[in-house]
Amino acid sequence: ATRGLQRVLHLGWSVGDGNGPTIRATSRQGSLAMTFSFDRLGGDHGRTLGLIGAGVARPLHERWRFEGLALGGFDLIEKPRLDGMPALGARAGVEWLTRRWLFESVQLSVTGIVDVSRKVFDGDMAGTVYGTVSTGLTLPAR
Repeated sequence: ATRGLQRVLHLGWSVGDGNGPTIRATSRQGSLAMTFSFDRLGGDHGRTLGLIGAGVARPLHERWRFEGLALGGFDLIEKPRLDGMPALGARAGVEWLTRRWLFESVQLSVTGIVDVSRKVFDGDMAGTVYGTVSTGLTLPAR
């Protein structure tokens, strides 16, 4: 049976080459998922990632769910100089449906992206891999 549309707002923290806040909005219907996210990774390079993605969300157990997404968007690298470019990647994670607190879920995920530019074809790829922990709140239906 197809479940109705569910929208979840996730707030969290990402850690990789640097670390910083994350905000994600995810829509799910049945086993399909779509997400919009902004991840800020401070540190030596300092970067902000804006990503949109689509993929699958599958139950693993009564209170656990797997999510796998293909992603595309932008990567703004701030140091040593400001540079922005398109980025492609993937995200995989698990979500624990707590159903007890103000935030109804806790999600752990790993995201990997690679910047799509001429440098990629010259063998000098810029990208990153980072992990995120976030809490989610289901948004009411409109």
